[in-house]
Amino acid sequence: MNMNGYHLCIGGLGAFLIVFGLIAFLRYLRHKEIIALAEQGLPYPENENSGKDMLRWGIGITAIGLALIAGVLPLAMQNAWALTLIGLVPVFFGLALLLVYVLTQMDGEEEDMVEEEVEEPGQVENLDQAETAYEEIDIIDAIEENVDDC
Repeated sequence: MNMNGYHLCIGGLGAFLIVFGLIAFLRYLRHKEIIALAEQGLPYPENENSGKDMLRWGIGITAIGLALIAGVLPLAMQNAWALTLIGLVPVFFGLALLLVYVLTQMDGEEEDMVEEEVEEPGQVENLDQAETAYEEIDIIDAIEENVDDC
């Protein structure tokens, strides 16, 4: 690897650190805002997040990583594997975000299916269920009478 390759690698790493340093700084500012609101006794306004932000970030970071790989490959064909590492880090980070989005969406669908299966206590779909419910009530009443007699 010649001297230009090192400059390119250091420049790519510097750009990567600047981007994620900015993200860390923005998270720090949000943290300070939450602390300031808590000290004043005010609740932090929660927004209903459906995970779309994670999907957007995942697609964006993956695209940035692919663009870095595509941009670095023509510049250093001899040691391209070393320079593609600059782009592989954001690619796999973005793919991880996409995977988390998909898995959380699958969990949400399973929870929705479980909630639909739960019936209301007084809701009966057919006569067999109604007869079974009345038999259970009769059994409970009989047990309560026997307990009262003792």
